Amino acid sequence: TSGTQSVSPTSAQTYNLSCTGAGGTTSQSVNLAVTAPTTGDIWASKTGMPGMQSMSGAVSINNRVYVIGGNRFSDIPSVYNYEYDPATNTWATKTGMPTARSGAFVATVNNKIYVIGGYGWAGVYYTTNEEYNPATNTWATKTGMPTARAYGGVAVANGKIYAMGGKFYAGTAGYIQTIYAGDITITLTYYPGGSDVIVSSNEEYDPATDTWAIKTSMPVGKTGIVSSSANNKIYVIGGYYQANSSTAPVYYNTRNEEYDPVTNLWTIKADRLTQGTSSNGAVSVNNKIYVIGGTTNEEYDPIANTWTLKASIPTWQWAPIGATVNNKAYIFDLLNSVGYTMEYTP
Repeated sequence: TSGTQSVSPTSAQTYNLSCTGAGGTTSQSVNLAVTAPTTGDIWASKTGMPGMQSMSGAVSINNRVYVIGGNRFSDIPSVYNYEYDPATNTWATKTGMPTARSGAFVATVNNKIYVIGGYGWAGVYYTTNEEYNPATNTWATKTGMPTARAYGGVAVANGKIYAMGGKFYAGTAGYIQTIYAGDITITLTYYPGGSDVIVSSNEEYDPATDTWAIKTSMPVGKTGIVSSSANNKIYVIGGYYQANSSTAPVYYNTRNEEYDPVTNLWTIKADRLTQGTSSNGAVSVNNKIYVIGGTTNEEYDPIANTWTLKASIPTWQWAPIGATVNNKAYIFDLLNSVGYTMEYTP
């Protein structure tokens, strides 16, 4: 005779199977090996980035992540360019960008990286646009953005880059001073007596033509925002706004605004769950957006317009940045002079 029996082992087990028929009874032992299913919503620690920098930009190309620019030595901007390979969990130093900046708008189109705008310390904000080609490890200068600013949101949709929000510094006449910070010598122009100006600008860059276009501004001017794209729409989340004075109150928010590049229109979406700050990063995995900061990890589903709390990041993050490789998110940050790399599997 023959027959079947269904079993659902939760670990490797041995089963004694017997069969009784006209010829008698036979028995046989069968070993069933069980492979634990791959679960999601988990974090893993990886090799920390070699440079001590924060407020950098991160993008992925050809299954590798590039972390570029950022602050070193108490707000001194850097030119550093590091490549991270998740497959080998190793870092490599690449050619640094020509202009030292932090808080720049960093994005990738057609396997090239664009570092746009940014902060140069002591009240200096840039319109600079520099293109990095990982295949040749070289940089090229491109047309600068219309408005000098930094610490805004950046996202890519339909092969174009959108730089949104941020701030610049409105100062008085400056004076020159040279400073020394570790291995870097920088000549700076100081602008005393000025204040930050937070903007709602939305500027579109087309790498194919190296041209800029002014688009519909954000509903509210903000800086310190996070942004990401999903389904060819852009989402600008959190951040803060402040009157144009360094002594005015800072208002953090949970706003979530969707921008449609096709219609050039903004739509208010469901607020994020927790009080926003300027110290967050955002990555898109499988058309869902993950906003990460402190230890909080929130998932936004643009189709359902809903938020879900996910597994907290194990190490507290001050100003994380992130990129996606093979449906996993890689989060980078600097805390207490230690560079962190965390891998998240949704």
